[in-house]
Amino acid sequence: MKKSHQDTVQVVFNGSVEKRASIFGAVEKFLTREIVPKIPKQIETYHLTLATLPLSLCVLVFSYLSKSSMYWLIGVCACILFQYLTDLFDGSVGRQRNTGLVKWGFLMDHFLDYIFFISLVFGWSYLVKPEYFTYIFISMASWGGAMINSFLYYGAANTFKISYAQLGPTEFRVLLIIAYLIAILWGPSFFSTFVPLIAIGSVVVLIAVVYSSHRSLWALDMQRKSRQRNLQKNDMIG
Repeated sequence: MKKSHQDTVQVVFNGSVEKRASIFGAVEKFLTREIVPKIPKQIETYHLTLATLPLSLCVLVFSYLSKSSMYWLIGVCACILFQYLTDLFDGSVGRQRNTGLVKWGFLMDHFLDYIFFISLVFGWSYLVKPEYFTYIFISMASWGGAMINSFLYYGAANTFKISYAQLGPTEFRVLLIIAYLIAILWGPSFFSTFVPLIAIGSVVVLIAVVYSSHRSLWALDMQRKSRQRNLQKNDMIG
């Protein structure tokens, strides 16, 4: 009786291993290596992850206050910087101290990243006229779609990708900080130009990441199909 070959599926959680290739990768490794060991023991990985919630609230408050003075946007820039640092260090702190919150961290980290992004985009509504709200909606929908694509890709390939062509969340944060600093000097009218550009860029990014995922998964399916054919041939020969 011929022995049939079947693919053995072993479910391994790889969500904590992000496929990230950032332009600032070397800087991030240096910061993690130098700062994480110095973080007080009282500050745990979940404290750093949950810090995104009050920072998101602060973004909304500072954005609202910027209606009266654009200098409040410096507070938004500070929130982006602190959120970046907590997001960068939380996983490393958890691994060094063996906290064990791997899957919880995966869920909350990325969900709260989206909450933070929404607070930033919603804050733009205080700085533009209502006719620009459509661009804000397009930006929210596009970046939400990009995140959904990352999670669906992870479900299909068991690889979590958050950057493409060395561009990812870090580069996006840098772009935002630069934009806010320019807006402080330029005035509120800057966002009338910035928000439509972000909306267009968001759509382009969404199309690019979905296309990249499509090509990658298509190739994986074809490789699997080829292996199955070879196994079937070996069965026939055997």
